[in-house]
Amino acid sequence: MFQHILKDFCNNSSIHGLKFLTKPKRHWIERLFWAVCCILSWCGSVLLILSSWEHNQNNAISFMADTTYLDWNTPFVSIAIFESELNSKVANSYIKDKFKKHEDGFLEEMRLLLDEIVYQQQHTYIKKCLNNASEFDNIEKNDCPRTNLSNIVQLMQSPCKDIFHKCQWNDKEFDCCKYFLPLQTELGPSYAINNIHSQDNSRQETFLDMTSNSTSGPGKLLLELAVKTKVYVLSKHEVPTYNTPMENVIIATANVYYKIFLQVTEVISVPQVKEINIAKRQCKFPEENANFYLYNLYSYSTCLVECRRRESMHLCNCTNPLMPAARTEKNCGLDGMKCLKEAHKIIRTLKNPWEKGGDGIPCACMIGCEELKYKVFQQRERVPRNYTAVEIQLIQLPSVRFKRNIVRDTVDMAVNLGGTAGLLVGGSILSLGEILYYFFIRPVWEAVHSHRPRLPTPSEPHLGSRCNRSLPIRLQLSTVNTSLV
Repeated sequence: MFQHILKDFCNNSSIHGLKFLTKPKRHWIERLFWAVCCILSWCGSVLLILSSWEHNQNNAISFMADTTYLDWNTPFVSIAIFESELNSKVANSYIKDKFKKHEDGFLEEMRLLLDEIVYQQQHTYIKKCLNNASEFDNIEKNDCPRTNLSNIVQLMQSPCKDIFHKCQWNDKEFDCCKYFLPLQTELGPSYAINNIHSQDNSRQETFLDMTSNSTSGPGKLLLELAVKTKVYVLSKHEVPTYNTPMENVIIATANVYYKIFLQVTEVISVPQVKEINIAKRQCKFPEENANFYLYNLYSYSTCLVECRRRESMHLCNCTNPLMPAARTEKNCGLDGMKCLKEAHKIIRTLKNPWEKGGDGIPCACMIGCEELKYKVFQQRERVPRNYTAVEIQLIQLPSVRFKRNIVRDTVDMAVNLGGTAGLLVGGSILSLGEILYYFFIRPVWEAVHSHRPRLPTPSEPHLGSRCNRSLPIRLQLSTVNTSLV
């Protein structure tokens, strides 16, 4: 049965060479020749298809330089503002409301303790609290805040209106506190403009249009700050971390005018890159944020913060109170902060995943598929004013950007595989239909209908009929008439 089906398929298939194997009256040498040709063609087709598939999987991404700069809208960097020192007015108000004490000595010691909790530069007063406050002059044991330190960190942040004096974009003033939104980082709370990780960033009106193009020219942002701050220059996808390069940080002091010049290079990805497996393209889009607790969107820096969170939980069983609130873990109290201080060389240092010795944590974080790379150049000059000014400006519009492209999309891959199969084997989508028809559909159909009773053919007389249909019609009619009589 199967031999009959196979022979029928080979005789009628569109695949090259098969019919020469089963045609009758062929010499065995001719059949052997065609069998060798078919096997070589099939093997060559399989090898080429596998090679093309492997190349598409392992070399699916290519970079190209795009120079059509006249049509670009170049995004501006994101700016994050941190306070450099504790706001005495905010701290005193908190202390008086919390402890109901107004003595200058108590206020001074408690401010220094809060400063260590919020900025974590020193641990002198934290150690005194851990020693039952016996070394304090005014603070008692019960006054030491041992838990809920993350709430204290948030309460010590100054209101936005107390930090900003004036904001301008391309010499047009705008409302600072409308666009500088709270941003939680591992360095503590901050205010950031045009950052995808800031709070309330889901509303489009919270993003200021800060694009630069051939019509508007290079963008310029001017900030006048009323307090001492640290200004971080970032892309909109990143957050400040312990590993942010120091050249991207401006420590802004009073009566200084800072001029920051940026040279920007943008890296973009075509939409089809999302179809490539993450392990193959070696980058992630913001929405590819599985198993991350602290931020809803992915970036290289948020991955580092997540990595540090896990290491903190492993070493101290709690997370730094400066960090964004985790969903499941607890923030450290004073005892946990002592543990973090002892392990800070390990937690704040990065090392390569393949390194075995030395301090640091191996964070295998991928870069983002869309990045804004930049170089920062600083200038300073004294100004006779009571506030700090920071001017951030593009040196010039970029003339080149890099585009992450795919080597072959799904259609190209299908055409390539189909062309290879058609060239060497003569196969196509219809060949699959032939296989289904000859090996499955047709045998099933014949098997089903072979068990049905066979209807009489026109050449056979019906059972019970006395007519002989082999005779002429005239003789058949005379025979019927005779029988009736």
